[in-house]
Amino acid sequence: MFRSASILSFVLPLFLGYSYGLELQSGESTNPRQLTAEVQHGKRLKLVVENVNYTGHRWTFNGTYVSEKCEVKTIGDTSSTLICSDIDWSDEGLYEYQGITWSGQDEKILSVYVKVVACEKSKKHDVELIDKAAQKKRECFCSGITDRCEMAADLFRKKIVIRLFKNHTISSKWSSNDIPVPLKYYSLPMQLKGNLLMSYGGFLVIPAMEKRDDGSPDIVLQGNNQSLVYNSDLGSTTSGELNRKSIQMTEQGWRDLNGRYVSRNTFMTVLSKVKDFYIRSSAANNELEPLDVVLDSADYKDHGLGKVTTVEKCECRVGYVGLSCEKCSSKYYRRYAVGPVGVCVSFKERWDLTKESIERHQRLEEYRNQLRTL
Repeated sequence: MFRSASILSFVLPLFLGYSYGLELQSGESTNPRQLTAEVQHGKRLKLVVENVNYTGHRWTFNGTYVSEKCEVKTIGDTSSTLICSDIDWSDEGLYEYQGITWSGQDEKILSVYVKVVACEKSKKHDVELIDKAAQKKRECFCSGITDRCEMAADLFRKKIVIRLFKNHTISSKWSSNDIPVPLKYYSLPMQLKGNLLMSYGGFLVIPAMEKRDDGSPDIVLQGNNQSLVYNSDLGSTTSGELNRKSIQMTEQGWRDLNGRYVSRNTFMTVLSKVKDFYIRSSAANNELEPLDVVLDSADYKDHGLGKVTTVEKCECRVGYVGLSCEKCSSKYYRRYAVGPVGVCVSFKERWDLTKESIERHQRLEEYRNQLRTL
């Protein structure tokens, strides 16, 4: 193991002719033989590739785009540096560098698995964490069924990757009538609809787009008879692989159609039953190109992308199941006469009530018939 605060350069026979570096801070470590690294939570990661000769380059994280927090610096076609500040738990995974040859082919040059480890925390910080955990417990969504919950354990991050084409678009329903050419929105497929509570706290990664003066939303989310809109408010954007926007799937930044910011409860209510999911096209004159969308979700299977700590697990009442009590148990059905999302009612109890009502009606008819015969 190596421990240093300077750049570590090493050369392996497999990558002969290139040099690679990891800039480490105190407490971080790396093993160049296995091309793995440990970085403390909140610290910085720096990967350097030098002495290369390619027409282009591409840094990837777990096979897709690197986080928006990461910055890429290049010197001509011979050097590329990836700097990721404030490393978080979600940043754990496989970082790779690929060079693009003159013939347009990709060649993998560097592959490093970065593991995020915890820092030693002071007692004061421990108390703050306990306070935050208690606050999260008080902020249970749980579909309004209970106020008892905790963070779900043993959930792992996975990515849902979708490519959308022109036939997935619709004309704008949300832009101003003054726009000469109606805007186009991509309608996301079934994989990104339905119950998306497992995506709460994860990230939605879409192409960056310029802010529009007409206030047209960048994203529209509809479900449980409610519509929410999101404006990323980017202004100018970067180019290349970093020309992407990562949006955390929490209530922050989402508004209703009246322009009011929504609560956590409202956002998760929509997220529990997404009917429609739209993303605005940024193509000029609606010259649409394929759109790549990546959405984080949680899974019980370990995909090598790290753990998920943003999904709640509720203590559901009888008749309800699901981490957020969002589904009815077996032998129960949802009755929408009560509240916007309804309640779960027992088939047996419903039948008993119906049978009792029928018997009461029959007794009443018998009594009326007896009166008629008198």
